[in-house]
This record gives sequence, C-alpha cells and structure tokens, in this order.
Amino acid sequence: MVTIQRDIVESQTPSSHQTAWRNPMNWPSGVWVLLAGLLILALPYLIRLVVLSGVTDLPEPFDIDEFSNWDVPDEENAFTDYAVAAAIKANLGTIEQPPSFESVMNDGWSRSDEALLSWMQRHRESLEVWRRGTARQQGRCLSPRDISIDRLLKVVAEQRFFSQLATLEISRSLEKNELDEAFEWGRAILRFGGHMTHRGCLMQELVGVALHDLAASRIRDWAEHPQVTSVQLTSALAAVRKDDNLYAPPSSVLKAEYLYVEKVLTSGEWVGFFSPFDAPPSGALASGLKAGAWVIGEPELMRRLNRQVIANLLREIDKPMTKRTKRAGSAQYDLFDLDPAVPLLPGQMTPQDINQKIRRSIMMMQFGPSTNVDRIFQRRRVRQSALEILLAVQACHRDRGQFPGELAELVPKYLDQIPLDDFDPSGSTMRYRRNEDGSAVVWSAGTDGIDGNGDVVLKEAPPLDIGFVIKQPSEK
Repeated sequence: MVTIQRDIVESQTPSSHQTAWRNPMNWPSGVWVLLAGLLILALPYLIRLVVLSGVTDLPEPFDIDEFSNWDVPDEENAFTDYAVAAAIKANLGTIEQPPSFESVMNDGWSRSDEALLSWMQRHRESLEVWRRGTARQQGRCLSPRDISIDRLLKVVAEQRFFSQLATLEISRSLEKNELDEAFEWGRAILRFGGHMTHRGCLMQELVGVALHDLAASRIRDWAEHPQVTSVQLTSALAAVRKDDNLYAPPSSVLKAEYLYVEKVLTSGEWVGFFSPFDAPPSGALASGLKAGAWVIGEPELMRRLNRQVIANLLREIDKPMTKRTKRAGSAQYDLFDLDPAVPLLPGQMTPQDINQKIRRSIMMMQFGPSTNVDRIFQRRRVRQSALEILLAVQACHRDRGQFPGELAELVPKYLDQIPLDDFDPSGSTMRYRRNEDGSAVVWSAGTDGIDGNGDVVLKEAPPLDIGFVIKQPSEK
C-alpha cells in the first residue's frame, strides 16, 4: 500500500526534465535561435501594426463618381479651342521672340517696334482661336482621375504664351484708344484663369490665381484711362462679377488634389518622391524602398491620413469666414475644429489626433496635401473684391469728379454692398482710403491678418496688404 502511494506521488511530481523546460535559461541554444528568427520575421509586422494603430481607415470623404464623371462636349469646351490654338502655334515652328517683347510687357506699348508687330501678326490666327475659347462657359482641362503633373506642365507652358500675347494686345489697344477691345482682352485672361481651375488640382488653382492677378492689374490700367466712361466701367463691373463664377471653389481643388494623391499612392509613383536620389529608382532599389516603406506603414499611413485631412477641410472650407469653426492649427496641418452639429464620418478623427498621428508618417510630412488651398483661394477672392471696388470707385469719379471719401458712398448705385475681407475672420469689409493727393487705395489685411494701412505696392520687400492704388484718370 505504501509502495502504491509513493508511486502515485512520484507520478504527480514534475520530473527534472520538465522543471528544466520551465526555466528559459535552461533552454538549448537551438530553441533561442528559433525564437530569435521568429521574432525577426514578426518584427516588421509588429512595427507596421504599431504605426498604423489609431489611424482609422475612413471611407471616401466625398462622392468620387459624382466629382470625376464630369464631361464637357468638345463644342462647348474651352480647352478644345485652346488645344487648336496651341497646334496652330506649333505648326509655325520656332519663331524667335523679339527683344522688345519684355520691354513692352514691363513698360507699355511705347517700347514697341516693327519686329514686335510682325511677330504678333504671325501669331494672330492662334490668338483669335484662343480668345474664342475664353468666351465659352465651360473648360475641362483634364479629368480629375487623369491628372498628372507632366501633362499639366505641358498645358500650362502652351497656354502661358497666349496670356502674354493678350497682355500685349491690351497695351496696343489702350495706345490706340480702342477701349472696349482693351477691356475684352483683359477679360479673356480673367476667364482663361477661371477655366484652368475647373475641377483642377492645386497646380491649376495656382495658375488660375496668377492669371487672375495679371488680368486684374491690366483691367486696373484700363480703368485709369481718361476716356473710359462711367457706363463702360459699370458694364465692366458686371462682367467681372459674372466671370468670377468661373473660378472653382476651394473644395473642388481639394477633391482634385485628393484624387491625384490617391493615384500616386496606388500606382506606386510615390517611390520616385520617396527616393533619396534624383532619378526615380528602379529594379532592386525600387523594391527595397517599397519594402522598407511598408515596414513603417507607408504608403498606407499617408493614404489614411490624407483622407482624414481632406474630410476635415471639406466640412468648412467653402463657408464664409464668419461661419466657420475655429482653426486647430499646428506645425503640421492647419485644420478646422469639428462642428458638433455636423455628424462625423465613421472613424473620423479630431484635428488634434490627426496632427499627432501625422508625425508618424515621413511621407505625409514631406509630400502630404497642402492645406494652403484656403489661403490661395482667399488671396484671389480679396483681389477680386479689390478689383470690383476699384471699378466702382472709378465709375464714381467719372460721375462726381473725385473718388468717394468712403466706400459707403458707393452703395447702392455702384455696389449692392461693400465686399467683405476674406482674410478677416471677424467679418469686416475691405479697407479703403482717399489720399490727400486725390488718389485712393483699397486693400485687404492679407494673409497675416494684420492691417498694413494700405501697403500694397511692391518695393524692396513684398507688400504687407493685398489691393490696389487707384489713380485718377487725369494721371494717365
């Protein structure tokens, strides 16, 4: 009986072999090698898992099909004419630009010569086709799904030439007192800028803003001509208001930019941006970069964060400044606070969480979508408001013999209301002053929101404000 009990106790007592396996220090070296190998194999997955943790994969932040499946019949598309104009120009071959070109662009038609006139005449046919395109109401440069930087650069390079030619035509028409013709050339540039922004990405918006600035400056010169009448100025004011509707809202730019970024990420083009070398990598190097990026969560991390940023901005960016939520700015992205009255998308993160997670993404920090779309758009808006006020002030001068003492005098005869300063979140109107010498100035406080007291003239340093000095017609 005692023997049986001893056998039972011994059978329930762990053997020395079993006890040894419970102590990792007794494990054979082969086991440690195996575990180390498994850990090394699992480490990339663990790193990726940690990096992607807490960054929700949102659904699409807007209706992709509704935005992208947008077409314009060729006979209604301004870019059909723009392409024909570019082809006509190309068929002429290389025609050397005369030396007087830059002089006239900078100093006016008085610096022109026969060589410039001959050069302009050779391009007359292509320029008229281009202007025909500017009269159209719609312009489809590229489908939002097909945007590529190379194709856009080609279009921009082709079309920049025609805006320069139109600028020369403005100078020539003003010199010959062909005032209606001069304004129509300025309006052509203005409308061309609007066409460039139609469902276009950030690059197209930047081109549109530059063209708007050019057109506004030339229309200002036209408005200062002493023979331009109040009727012409009033008509011009109505025209530029109408043409302003051609420019895309900032949400459209964000959507197009989002589709471009998605295309780059899914196609693998991002490897070229992520490469430390000048030339895009290929072969084993490209594969190595992709593998290394995968370990740190890229490009999936950037794709998720890009959706979060766009979803945040689209909630507020088309609203007037006074209707928006506050900015939740940081060193990374200038986002908006969430409006509790607006339902969130499933998984949508707060702006603070987005900016915190962005620090994890090398690609997002370097190549993420620009949140400066709003500032770019606001710059064009205040320039448009300044142009409208300038035309109204000049019309008032033709009727009264002097500029108004304050903008309130323009309402309601010349303006329905005084335009707001889009850079002022408090909702103040554009600023205006009549100077002692009889001139005037209209301005916005600009991107920094600090009023520079009408500092709008480019000198050694960039001006503090955005606007125009308005000269009396007699000064022409």
